[in-house]
Amino acid sequence: MNTTYQEAVVIAVGMFENMSGTKYGQRPFDPKLDFEERAGVFGMSALARRQEELLNGAAQNAMDFDMLRFGLARTLELDPNYDPPKDVRLWLAEYLRGNVKRPEGGAGSYPSWQLHTSIWVVINHLRALGFSATRNDASPATSACDVVADALDHLGLEPTSFSSVKTIWHAWNKRLKRV
Repeated sequence: MNTTYQEAVVIAVGMFENMSGTKYGQRPFDPKLDFEERAGVFGMSALARRQEELLNGAAQNAMDFDMLRFGLARTLELDPNYDPPKDVRLWLAEYLRGNVKRPEGGAGSYPSWQLHTSIWVVINHLRALGFSATRNDASPATSACDVVADALDHLGLEPTSFSSVKTIWHAWNKRLKRV
């Protein structure tokens, strides 16, 4: 690993500034800033690869629900030849009738979507630079999750603890491996 811990914090701060739009005068991690766009992109991929899993997940968690509805909307908008499979058409019909409700939020809910996906992206970038994603809680603070916590603290954002960033990393890593 040629990148020092402090250099990694500077890199992470820059990445968060770029992804949040603060470099361009936008509020950092505005909950409405491109939420539908990100959910649509991830949803399109999940619809193409793991449709049944996404449909099942949409009944139980808000993130899968959003990925399904925005991914389906984006697919219908961009692909005039898309013919949704029967299960997807049935879900869409029930959703349009108001019979399908969005599950309560949680990790990955609307307000945290952009920040949490950005945390996942930054940790993966730091891994490519040679940092381990996490560490044993008793080990020295040198993991990508530690770097991200310090970068977020520098920016005045939360979470700023290793354990909170680690929880987000594990939840999103599991989720996005399916996409």
